[in-house]
Amino acid sequence: MNLSPRRSFKLRPLLLGMCSRTGRALLPSASGKASAADRLLAMSGLTRSKFMAAFRRENLLPGKEWDQTKARRSARRIKLRGDVVVLGKSVWRALGLPRSPFFSEVAAGAATFHLVPHPSGRCRAYNVSATRSATGRLLRRLATRP
Repeated sequence: MNLSPRRSFKLRPLLLGMCSRTGRALLPSASGKASAADRLLAMSGLTRSKFMAAFRRENLLPGKEWDQTKARRSARRIKLRGDVVVLGKSVWRALGLPRSPFFSEVAAGAATFHLVPHPSGRCRAYNVSATRSATGRLLRRLATRP
């Protein structure tokens, strides 16, 4: 009989992106290149090591090309729990979540979804400093939750 105390663990928030040219899900580069992950890291104000420790990182699709039909199929197969930061409306739609403005929070099943603009570098929403600030606040809040 095992009498050791049960370990509780904190489920780290998930950053859920589209797909990756490198095949690595939202991995900030050590050199600070201009990838989506690097932009999220910069907005978060966290160190690279704290960012990496604070978040789980996944893409909805493997590979380099986004396909909405494949993304919907993939979304039906994955089980999401805890806080999920959804990067962009394409991923949000693939998950079947209701039409919502950026920075919406929607609880569904065992997850709470947070919608932010996709940090691709092409998304003009990030040209507005308030958008960058709101994304940074959300990431810091989720990273430091007990």
